[in-house]
Amino acid sequence: MWQDDVRPGGTLFYKVPVDWGQQLSVTAELGGSGGGSGYVTRALDLALYNPVRGSVDEAGLGYRGSARSVALEPLPPVEYRNRYSVVDHVNGMRFAGSYYLVVHLSTELADSFGQGPLPVTLRVRVGGSAHAGPGYAAKPEPRNIFEVTTQDRARRL
Repeated sequence: MWQDDVRPGGTLFYKVPVDWGQQLSVTAELGGSGGGSGYVTRALDLALYNPVRGSVDEAGLGYRGSARSVALEPLPPVEYRNRYSVVDHVNGMRFAGSYYLVVHLSTELADSFGQGPLPVTLRVRVGGSAHAGPGYAAKPEPRNIFEVTTQDRARRL
């Protein structure tokens, strides 16, 4: 879980290592404003990108000043066979490595709820058992792009 205070217009980036066979679950919560009124569509945008920066999924939420949360659709475990899917959020989960979460608050929040900051909580779960990936014919460049390193595992704990 990550927590931060974010001003309207602000963007946060998070790197999450996900190995072969593991499954990522993500929920973002925008806390209460403590003042102001109105409604902002897409007040918070949550996006996920794979190790090659391809879009996997995104979600957004409207906001009236009280705490609300949004989650990405259930994502499949990272597997080589996902590359053959025609469903974007399945096809995007075809590489092991670092996935990138992006949380953005709309500038429109400032008009209704002030300059902030507003509390944002990101709940991330990596489940499942890691297993060996496919044997590639050559080493990728840059190195380690399609793997979760020992250092990545240590930082995630």
